[in-house]
Amino acid sequence: PSVPFAQVLQRMEKLLKKEIGMDVDFEGAKDIISDGSRRAIKRIFYFLQGRPQAKSEMRRVENLPEVSNENILFATSKAIGPGDKKIWHIAYVPPEKFNYFNSYDVANEIRMLNSELANLGERGKYFLAVPGRLGSLDPHDGITVQFHMVNHAAVVTERMMKDWEPSLGSHFFQNIIDSEIAYMHYKDPAMLRLENIGRIARTHAGAHVIHYELSSPAEFLIDQKGHSL
Repeated sequence: PSVPFAQVLQRMEKLLKKEIGMDVDFEGAKDIISDGSRRAIKRIFYFLQGRPQAKSEMRRVENLPEVSNENILFATSKAIGPGDKKIWHIAYVPPEKFNYFNSYDVANEIRMLNSELANLGERGKYFLAVPGRLGSLDPHDGITVQFHMVNHAAVVTERMMKDWEPSLGSHFFQNIIDSEIAYMHYKDPAMLRLENIGRIARTHAGAHVIHYELSSPAEFLIDQKGHSL
């Protein structure tokens, strides 16, 4: 007889939610034991791992404030996640500094900067701006970081070029939610106001990553419609 696999998953979900007290993401595997022919004599579902789904507050403003152009560092209408943050640093990977052959080198430079800024605590929170799909396993599509290499970022934005589609953090989505990182994407390079950033920040240029150290924290906001400033 066929196994009601969907019912097995539903029962597992209810059991985990009851025991842990909240919604849970879990992974499992199914094994089919046969008698040597194609006829299955036993089907076993193995629970592999699970973890609770974190709840995060959006902390969004009703409407974005009026800000003069010279004081805007970044703006887009495609933001997800919580939207009330203080930014002390900006890590920017210029598109011309990224290609298929150096994706792992760029990732390593980001990892080292992330580790350095993490030692500063809240004053090390940063805005990460990269070309392509961050965390992609294909270096053609984006920088091949793992989440621990960017886990101190407060905001991540992806610049879409060529025929790239935004990842929206899908490569480590639950980690993004757990860490309350805002995520967005843009196409128009004018959305990132590099001239305004350079005017108020000390610049440290690495091989692939430009690190802007702000003289005072910048305020990052997202409104209820997903517009950010």
